[in-house]
Amino acid sequence: MKTTLLHLRSITMAVIGYTLWVVSDAGIKLVVESKLPPYEVVAFLGLFAALSIAIFYGGQGKVRELWPKKPMNQIIRSLLAFGCVTCNAIALKHLPLTVFYVVVFTSPMIVALLASCTLREHLSWSKIIAIVVGFVGVVIAIDPWDHLSGGDWIGYAAATGSAVFYSFATTMLRFTSQSETTHSIIFMTGMVEVILGFGLMFWHAVPVPLSVLMIMALMGAVCGSGSIFNANALKHTDAATVEQFHYTQIIFGALIGYAIWHEVPTHNTVFGAIVIVVSGIYIAAVAHQADKNAIALQV
Repeated sequence: MKTTLLHLRSITMAVIGYTLWVVSDAGIKLVVESKLPPYEVVAFLGLFAALSIAIFYGGQGKVRELWPKKPMNQIIRSLLAFGCVTCNAIALKHLPLTVFYVVVFTSPMIVALLASCTLREHLSWSKIIAIVVGFVGVVIAIDPWDHLSGGDWIGYAAATGSAVFYSFATTMLRFTSQSETTHSIIFMTGMVEVILGFGLMFWHAVPVPLSVLMIMALMGAVCGSGSIFNANALKHTDAATVEQFHYTQIIFGALIGYAIWHEVPTHNTVFGAIVIVVSGIYIAAVAHQADKNAIALQV
């Protein structure tokens, strides 16, 4: 009974975390529409996200744990994360929220391919079929033969770049998480975003209105809070279970997109999203079963 309650608690925290990330993305979409350069948006979001993490864990007396044990691994992963978030800022300016999530959720398929190439993980025929089906779902959702589902090629290219950066960062995380705490990884990512973002602002910066700065402060805190919820969810259940609820972002993204921008997903977008979700959940389920089998063999 206690295990079941912990499992349900973890799922609840995961859904809350993913929902907070959707709210943060919606805030980014609002901000980039104010003509701020993407790197400037990332700089401020990274600053406020890092501050929220530092305040939260500092209150628990864990400030020293925020410093990485292997800085180079953290820096490499954080650079990939910076590329991901920057691409997000560009894509969100050019795509409806629902379509944005449809494209970036190709990342589980890319991660599976990368794991096969770099980590020598077995890629079964069933997983290969699931990956192909997932990419077919993206084509259906985008509907390139009929106005690109309300977006443009800049948005789709940036969203694809985001998925690629995220996939490499996730693959890198498998090495980084062996020596680093989750909150250290989140904090370091924010700090690299601050350094690179503000560094680029010396080259070209746009004045930030107070209202926009307040939105970014709120969104940074919301993003940091989402990361904390997600990290706590992973304490009591496996990553494959948590990842299956990542797809709730498509639902909440559609709701927020409709509420703020009156975005209505097309039938193709909805059908393609369903195909991607089914494919992604299958890949996660296969990974979960592989982990269980590996643990059983060790026992």
